[in-house]
Amino acid sequence: MFDKITTKLFGDDDEHPLELEKEEHRKKEIVLNDKQKQLRDRADNLETKLATTKEKYTNERDQGNETAAERLLRDAEDIKDELETVQTKLNAVDQMLNTVRNFQNVYELRELGEEEYWKRIRKMDRTELVELFSKEQREVEDMLSSLSDIGTVSRSTISDLNRESDQLHAGSSLNWDEEYGQEDSNTTPEEPNVFSADARDTDPDGQDFDDLNLN
Repeated sequence: MFDKITTKLFGDDDEHPLELEKEEHRKKEIVLNDKQKQLRDRADNLETKLATTKEKYTNERDQGNETAAERLLRDAEDIKDELETVQTKLNAVDQMLNTVRNFQNVYELRELGEEEYWKRIRKMDRTELVELFSKEQREVEDMLSSLSDIGTVSRSTISDLNRESDQLHAGSSLNWDEEYGQEDSNTTPEEPNVFSADARDTDPDGQDFDDLNLN
């Protein structure tokens, strides 16, 4: 997965991300912010569509219209598949956003005179850096804590980065306001529960997000 994200962000050549200008990371952030919004809007629309389809399916089934109910069940399966694909792409975009924002934080550290930190990070190859900077908030905080322990970053800088990390992760995941995993009480055990649309654990390696073009 991190290889895919690395290639998507920085192409196929071996150029080190820290050789880019800080503004290049900022441009990627702008594009990714736009893609994130598009994907979130699409996911919200699909969630609404799935909920509506569930309601129609329940009504048709309760009225004994089996043919119509089966058709709506197939429609729901298609909607759920599309929602999972969108969520997978959204997860990838979230990770890429975390990455480029953390690269910008590294540049800010260097501007603050943290040369030792810069040198240590500069020795890592780009795949290692993407994996490091794409982590979830808890792991980013662990990284910052370890840097603080070895004394390469000042206490005030660590506090600033922790605050920035909290801010950038606060909205990085799609909030699922309603779970569709609860089957209607009249649903028979044999019926597939296609309305369990929680795709947060979808593995990005199993999906193709080549259309997330950053150019």
